[in-house]
Amino acid sequence: MSRLEEKTRNAYQSVKYTGLGIELGVFIAVGVFGGNWIDEQYGTAPWGILGGVAFGIAGGVRTLYRTVKQIQKSQEEESGESEK
Repeated sequence: MSRLEEKTRNAYQSVKYTGLGIELGVFIAVGVFGGNWIDEQYGTAPWGILGGVAFGIAGGVRTLYRTVKQIQKSQEEESGESEK
């Protein structure tokens, strides 16, 4: 692999994984707004927001876990290719 290809690949991976923090924040924000809406509709405060935050965190952690597994898989593939 040439030096330019390696730099391009590294830059692409950096940009690809930069959005993880934003994605986690969006999950939590959607959970908060959804929970707030439920609280307003049904008078269940603060349980709607707490449940929304919990679902938001769970969704963000799930995405983070899947991304980490994807990174591990790509690193294993790269190390397997470099050994050949």
